[in-house]
Amino acid sequence: MIPVKFEFEEIKYKINIVDVILFPQGYTAIAYKKNMLLREPSQILMDIGAWTVDVMMINKGLPVAGKHRSLEMGIMICIEEILEEIRNQKGLSMTETQVEQVLLGNECSMDDEIKDLIHNQAKRYTDRLFKELEKAKFDVSAVPTIAMGGGVEVIKPYISKKQQVDIMSDIHANAKGYEILAYAKINNG
Repeated sequence: MIPVKFEFEEIKYKINIVDVILFPQGYTAIAYKKNMLLREPSQILMDIGAWTVDVMMINKGLPVAGKHRSLEMGIMICIEEILEEIRNQKGLSMTETQVEQVLLGNECSMDDEIKDLIHNQAKRYTDRLFKELEKAKFDVSAVPTIAMGGGVEVIKPYISKKQQVDIMSDIHANAKGYEILAYAKINNG
């Protein structure tokens, strides 16, 4: 065992790493919500981040080896496309923050026509995302899906009723899941 030395906030540390426990991100989030994990024989987990959408198949509560993808379609892609469309159609250079405010349903003083444009573009993005998932053999209309991550609140209003998507809004879900799984691993040897 080799000690690891580092400094954090002007305090020097020396630690020994005894064990490392790894879990797929996203999977840990649903681990702390076992009712979500165990209620279906198969599920799709979709973690919508800033730059990627990470997807994995889960069968009988366990990730399926080789059945995962990372699509470069994170929520920043949506926002960039919206900003470009506003520039093209209206000649305006809005900010990411303004667009995010509208997408999250918060107050923002801008023309209703621009707000409609933002919502229409977000709907197009969401439809395209689900088409890409289908191409990658993740059919959210056939397999119940758990959507989570920073971008989930943005696409939530644009998800079709025919799609079987449960939204996990807790932004601390991954951390809570890691803690539960790590304690279980430690306590069970």
